[in-house]
Formats: sequence, structure tokens, C-alpha cells
Amino acid sequence: MMAGANPGIVDAVDQVGIYGAINANLCGLGATIKKIHEDFGSDVPLSVREELYEIMVEEMGEKDYGGKWFPMTEVPAEHWVTLGAYSQVFRRRGRWLRGEVFCVPAPYFKLLSQLFE
Repeated sequence: MMAGANPGIVDAVDQVGIYGAINANLCGLGATIKKIHEDFGSDVPLSVREELYEIMVEEMGEKDYGGKWFPMTEVPAEHWVTLGAYSQVFRRRGRWLRGEVFCVPAPYFKLLSQLFE
């Protein structure tokens, strides 16, 4: 997203849909984090974090212009942040026992950084 990659945009209608999806991801994450902090303050229980991580993987994948799975042996592009160190939810076995790690664009991570402290 920040690197200027063209995700297959053909016309303005496609562009509105793509940027709408990205905006919805960021708004949804922001509202969720706000609610979590209202309920728990700064001491968010691990179980709540893990539940949010699972939602991110399930609902904010590549098809929704969210996170992306990268092989663990590769260094993701400059504007992607690897989440594998934070939870097992963000790691999975790939083909031939090569693992993959879930990464999010840097703006998403900046929004979520309160949950990854």
C-alpha cells in the first residue's frame, strides 16, 4: 500500500472499492481498540489479545486489503511489519515445512501498536 504497488486497479470504481476496504479496516480496528481500552484500560488480558489477533487473521487478509502471509525465510517489503513474534496465531506451517508469518502494512501496525507492547 505505502510502497505504491498497484493492486490491480483498473478504473475509479475499483479504486473507490479498494480504498473503501482499507479505510473500513482502519476504522474497524480503531473502534475495536477503543472499546477494548474502555473495558480493560491499559492492562488488556492475553485472552482478549489472542481473540483480536484471530479476528485480524480471519477477516483482514489479502482479499480485504489487510495483512498478508510471507514465508518466514523472506524479509517482507519495507512497509510491512511482521507479527510472528507476538503470537502463535500469526505463524503457520507452509508447504514443505516452510513456515509463514502474518504481516500487516505499517499504518495498520501503527494503529495496533498499543496491543503489541
